Amino acid sequence: MLELIAAAAALATAGGSSMPERRCTASEVRALVGGRDVCLRKGAEYEWKWLYRPLRIPVIAAGASCPTSPARVPIAGIGVRFAFGPGPAYPTLAIRSGRTAIGLVWPPTDPTHVGWAGTKVLWSIPRYEGAVLIRGRQLDGPNGVGFDLGPRWTRTVLPELRLVGRIYDLRPAATFVPSPGCYAYQVDTLRSSYRIVFEAYVAYATD
Repeated sequence: MLELIAAAAALATAGGSSMPERRCTASEVRALVGGRDVCLRKGAEYEWKWLYRPLRIPVIAAGASCPTSPARVPIAGIGVRFAFGPGPAYPTLAIRSGRTAIGLVWPPTDPTHVGWAGTKVLWSIPRYEGAVLIRGRQLDGPNGVGFDLGPRWTRTVLPELRLVGRIYDLRPAATFVPSPGCYAYQVDTLRSSYRIVFEAYVAYATD
């Protein structure tokens, strides 16, 4: 294992000419690290460090139109009406007036998540084996995105969501934001990095 980690680290920093495509075993997943092919063990703890790439979420002016990600046709195996994002991890978001969105109870009322409004957002990873890191940030403001993971909820707001595929069913999770606005998930895997932009709106006001 130590040899595998050392080899991956060397490839991440090495320059020079390209190398032949690697052949990974059934217990490994092929990944791009530093532009090079490496083989990492599926679900191994040390995989996570490769996923902490910079957040590449654009900034837009306050009040600007939110460039939400379009809904796609259903993806076989996840059992929902629409899929959001290119995958391999798919969240169960909603469509409001033709825009990808999550609805909030406002103002926040849950005493265990002071200052955060949350809603359940389930995730499925039906076609990928390996680690998936989900983080987020607001496009039209300074706020971050928080998470919690079920079914054994932590009852705290976490800065990230860690999942390991394959997940054929819908894994219970929650998304939290401190205010309505335009937000995005950044989903990082060993093979890809992508964003899913959504609008957080007030679905139900308590006062």
